Amino acid sequence: MIRPTPPDLSRAFLGAALVVAGLRLVAAMDAAPLFGPVDEQHHFDMVLKAARHQAGSERFLGESAVIFAECGSREYLEEPRLFRTPPSRAAIVAGWSRALNREFLEPPVYYLLAGSWLRLGERTGRSGCRLAYWVRWLNVPFYLAIILVAAALTKDWYPDRVHVGRGVILLLAVLPQDCFVFMTNDAPVALLAGTGFWLMARPMRQRPWPRLSAALGGACLTLAMLTKLVAIPIAGVFLALPVMGVIRATPGPGRHRALGIAALAWAGALLPVLAWRWWAASPGGVAGAVVEKLLTARIEPASLSRALAHPLLTWTGTSLFIRDFLSSFWLGEAYWHGAPPVRGIASAVVVATTLAALPAAAFPGAGRRDARWLMEGVAVAAVVVMALILAIFSVTHDFSRSEYPSAAYPYLTSGRLAMGTLLPFLFAWVSGLDRLARRVGWPRGGAILVGVTALALSFRSVGFVLQAMASPVNWFHLP
Repeated sequence: MIRPTPPDLSRAFLGAALVVAGLRLVAAMDAAPLFGPVDEQHHFDMVLKAARHQAGSERFLGESAVIFAECGSREYLEEPRLFRTPPSRAAIVAGWSRALNREFLEPPVYYLLAGSWLRLGERTGRSGCRLAYWVRWLNVPFYLAIILVAAALTKDWYPDRVHVGRGVILLLAVLPQDCFVFMTNDAPVALLAGTGFWLMARPMRQRPWPRLSAALGGACLTLAMLTKLVAIPIAGVFLALPVMGVIRATPGPGRHRALGIAALAWAGALLPVLAWRWWAASPGGVAGAVVEKLLTARIEPASLSRALAHPLLTWTGTSLFIRDFLSSFWLGEAYWHGAPPVRGIASAVVVATTLAALPAAAFPGAGRRDARWLMEGVAVAAVVVMALILAIFSVTHDFSRSEYPSAAYPYLTSGRLAMGTLLPFLFAWVSGLDRLARRVGWPRGGAILVGVTALALSFRSVGFVLQAMASPVNWFHLP
């Protein structure tokens, strides 16, 4: 009996997803006033320093301070009807010029690229507020490239389950994660780490050019680690892929070949980072950079008694942490009018489906533990590792002097810090839901749950744009 050929991921579907994602992102970027509450001023200042070849300065540039005074909106942190009399422009400039930029010890890849992009914007006549929006728009090609990598990963790993790839691409088209809307180094980390994951997984599927794929995958992880410090543990988990290839290989030539591929992947990922260990201004390298960043944010180590009394060590605190981390991962964390994002139904949907999908992906049942299961297991492990790191950080640090986390909310639940896991996470999520639905005798259940989730995410995306569109100082109202 001749089996029907599995359907391909149609170009029309992929093209429609790219168009929807691009238009949605541009609309959100232009509707949101400057500057977003998630350190957007800090990232813009770092980009401007890279463009002006002043990256070694700890304090904000005077040029940045002038743009903050000219373009910054208070709508994220205050309701307009409650606006107090603002400080003078000179006071705003003086305040920012004296402040320390806590991002100054972050690796430079994003800032160098965005700095070149900023100079291109200046050559096309942009300045001031329009130049800041121009830097925001750099996230659009990053995000569209993530969708294209998702299509490539579908072709390599899910040729017989194309609906999994369709589900991932559909979710990416409507994902309301606001770290892709504002200027941050999270967007390139999601692209670089996701690409590294795909390339290093290719040899496990016997794809062409395995050694080149492994080396390029390692290089992508290098760039991710040289973009944001928090990508280091994510890259460490992803580097388990070539090790698993060695374990699964048959003894003899196959094992030797797998060892060579693993060596190329690890060398490509680690040697450039080790050679560039001195990038941080502090003598402690990466560890010293992290410590200095925490001190700048007024975060200190907690005493043993305070750590043991942390609310996260209770069932209620653990539940709150898991809910807020997953909600933030999917939906973002931008405040508006001083209130945290209203997540509602969308939050309930993504939290419930994630808690059901990830165990189903990690434990698929007897007889199904193939290379694809190993890949999805690594994806789940990366998310779990990042959640554990944030949880341990929350317990072991004192936030009595910091704004976020704070004494009232001593949890670090920023899902954007795990954006390097986004692409493999979504594949594990969709595949896990599909497996779970089929296991309980509901073969179309996975597709239905993906559709419901995409609908909830769409409402959240549209709601953010409509909410921000009312701002009198966004891109649409620039002179």
